[in-house]
Amino acid sequence: MLAIIIKLDLVWVIAGVIILPAIGFMFRLSKKSLERKRIELLEREMVESHAEILELQEKIATIQAAASSATDAPVVSLKESSTSKKYPPKDSGNTGGALKSLL
Repeated sequence: MLAIIIKLDLVWVIAGVIILPAIGFMFRLSKKSLERKRIELLEREMVESHAEILELQEKIATIQAAASSATDAPVVSLKESSTSKKYPPKDSGNTGGALKSLL
């Protein structure tokens, strides 16, 4: 009788060793497929948001181009150009003339 109980327990152990990893594998496989679906959904969402951003940037660029071409105002440079007339330094009173007379 003792041999039958051990044999019965051994059958359950062998069945557990075979069945439990298979159940774990199936849970892991289903979890992995759900993660893949979620990743695909997030990737699609990112692509759509990037496309929307690009469309908005294109609209802004066309509006800016239209605004810059619409203004025909003259442009005045604030920097001094190289063709501007340079004036000689002014004499300050009689000191310049006095020095010249001494030389």
